[in-house]
Amino acid sequence: MFFAYSDGNCPQCELHGKIVPMRLNTDDYWECPQCKLQASGSVLVKILTARGSGEFLSEPILATKNVAGASLTAHDGRTFSSREDLGKYTGTEIS
Repeated sequence: MFFAYSDGNCPQCELHGKIVPMRLNTDDYWECPQCKLQASGSVLVKILTARGSGEFLSEPILATKNVAGASLTAHDGRTFSSREDLGKYTGTEIS
């Protein structure tokens, strides 16, 4: 069984084996500095459909310090059934 959770690293980058901590951006969302994926929350982390702009707070605030073991969902609260489902939602092809 697949269980999607967040430890503060970008879930899209993790699908490719990369560990990239998400940072708080100026819109108060977690954002991946590499792929611009955005998410909100710390207990229930929702992946947003809009990508970020790369505008981060001047003092870095990392999601890895604020999120641990949170359930990861789509923006509408839907859970992911597999890595492929998560990849499809984020627009990431999984090999």
